[in-house]
Amino acid sequence: MEKPILKNEIQAKITTIGTVEDNISEAKEYALELKDYYSKLVFTEEQKDEAANERANINKAIKKIADYRKNIISEFKKPIEVFETTAKETEKILKETSDFVDLQVKNFENKEKNIRKENAKKIYEENIEELKDVVPFEKIFNEKWLNKGSWKENNTSPMIEEEINTIKEKVRMGLKAIEELHSEFELEVKNTFLQDYSLENAIFKNTQLIERKKTLSKVEEKKEEVVQTKVETMLKEEVKEDVSDPVMTYTLKITAPLTKQKALKEFLILNKMTFEKID
Repeated sequence: MEKPILKNEIQAKITTIGTVEDNISEAKEYALELKDYYSKLVFTEEQKDEAANERANINKAIKKIADYRKNIISEFKKPIEVFETTAKETEKILKETSDFVDLQVKNFENKEKNIRKENAKKIYEENIEELKDVVPFEKIFNEKWLNKGSWKENNTSPMIEEEINTIKEKVRMGLKAIEELHSEFELEVKNTFLQDYSLENAIFKNTQLIERKKTLSKVEEKKEEVVQTKVETMLKEEVKEDVSDPVMTYTLKITAPLTKQKALKEFLILNKMTFEKID
């Protein structure tokens, strides 16, 4: 099937401007004179019927002029409307054709991009070495690697290879720097670093963890001081018995540091509570 060819360039112009044969100017002059005439005239009560008739005549003239105006404009617009309709239909047909061709072009482009992505992945696998598990391809993949300009004719890309090696060395140096911190939070710090490969963020995370541990340690120390104070108070003061207290026997299994067990024993003795050790 032979491809259609547009034989002539698309063009459109108004070749002639129609002339309206009318006496509308004369009617306008009449309207102005009539307005001037009635602006100086005041009807009397006896002339109300005459005024009503005159109003009706003026309104008839208004309608007649309006009808002529609408009809003339309608006639003038007909060829323009035909041209406009045909032009819009033509634009729509051409747009549908363009969309169809565009779809095929994009399919070809996507196919080429998929091939380039696979080639980029091969370059990644050839260069990433021991960091493959912590630096996955999809995480460092850059959309610009799919551009045709990023590639040589033999499907190689020195630019992509250089970028991957730069990332590799950055990660190596970052992990080494974290290890040299000898932090007890090394695992958490490394995980933070591997999120965005920012050593600055990783070191900040290490500082946060250290400060949090210090804060928790102080809280625990404070709690221990409160407990110790209560224990010391209990060891000094005998609990007052309530005459209505029932005497009850419990078997408890205590797990605690020896010092605390001794303190508990002193408390029991102080309060004259009988106890025995069960092996």
